[in-house]
Amino acid sequence: MHALPPRLPVQQIWDHIIAFLAHSRDDLLACSATCRAFVLASQPHLFHDIVFLPPALAGDFHDWRTARGYDEAAACHRLCEILVESPHLIRYIRRIKVHLDAQLLTRLAAIPLSNVRQVYLRNAAFSMAEDTLPHLARQLVGLPSVQQVRIWTTPRTPALLTTILGDGSARLRSSRMFCVAFLGDIAAVQPVAQRSPITELRLDSSAQLSDWFAQPGCPLDLNRLTDVYIHESMSTNLRKILYAVGNTIQRLRLAALDTEDLDLNSFHALTELVIYIGDPEDDLPDVETALAHLDDHNNIHTITLEIAPFFPIDAPVDTFQALDAAIAARTMSSLRHFVARFVGPGEDRPSDEVGILRSLFPRIYAKGILVVAVLDDAGEMADQDSDEDGGAGDFEMWEDADLDTA
Repeated sequence: MHALPPRLPVQQIWDHIIAFLAHSRDDLLACSATCRAFVLASQPHLFHDIVFLPPALAGDFHDWRTARGYDEAAACHRLCEILVESPHLIRYIRRIKVHLDAQLLTRLAAIPLSNVRQVYLRNAAFSMAEDTLPHLARQLVGLPSVQQVRIWTTPRTPALLTTILGDGSARLRSSRMFCVAFLGDIAAVQPVAQRSPITELRLDSSAQLSDWFAQPGCPLDLNRLTDVYIHESMSTNLRKILYAVGNTIQRLRLAALDTEDLDLNSFHALTELVIYIGDPEDDLPDVETALAHLDDHNNIHTITLEIAPFFPIDAPVDTFQALDAAIAARTMSSLRHFVARFVGPGEDRPSDEVGILRSLFPRIYAKGILVVAVLDDAGEMADQDSDEDGGAGDFEMWEDADLDTA
């Protein structure tokens, strides 16, 4: 009796091929209308991100949502109908981006979501009754599977933000606050029973938050931070908080103007340092001074400069070359990569980014540790040019790391 030949895992092959289209919604929709095998392969990607935002707030996420006639409430209602008809699709939903709206949040609360990892909440300000909207948002943020929450809003009081984040979640490990400001007294928030021990914190234009973090009413425990992303000028309280967890922070991103007042040697576990350069002529001397004060035997293996485009492109070359000479002359034993990249929309960046960045850092380039990172037009990582054999392969874009794990 002859043994049957092994059957090829055809569906797994299709799954692998269509995974390359994960970021092209139009292609995924076309595949889903082709055959059953393609439908099964496309569904996990089509339902991975669920976005309910009005057109004015949706431009950063999906251009097609800015089209005329888009109604996020109607779209949410239709999604609920689809999930009732096909409940197996619920397990594919990993990320939800939603406008802080009572109707939307009420509908989402009725879905038995089980695998959502990331929740993005966005609104200019709370306009609903204070005792309604935060509790609805809490039902979404408080899902046992949620690991990351991003909030872009202006609550009237710190108590509203505390309500959204709740009394702590063992799973929550990342929080990003953008343009969060309070109109009420920060110290008036009641203490929480339990805090969420997050490991990643991102702050964008949220000066008041550092005061809130120090209050017993803040539901976030910052004592285990490993990743910190700061896109603003640090307050004194925020520096104190970072110094207090200096032995755990491994990746730190800050603006160049903050390097003058921050002692980087206090962060003993630091391995990756990202510095934003807004104005080269003003910022680079501060960066040069800060890096000059670094101990030679630190643990930093990657230093990244995020450079805002400047014009004319050759104006501050002398300033760059001073930093280039200072870094090239150092003997930091752990430093493997010096990454340089322009940031911002594609139309604002120079056409020959690789050539220009190499010319700004000729000594580091000659030393073999320069990595030139190029973003695509949307500001995402497109390519990296390294002068060290295999050197760029293990450079992790940690600030965009996905928490979506099986």
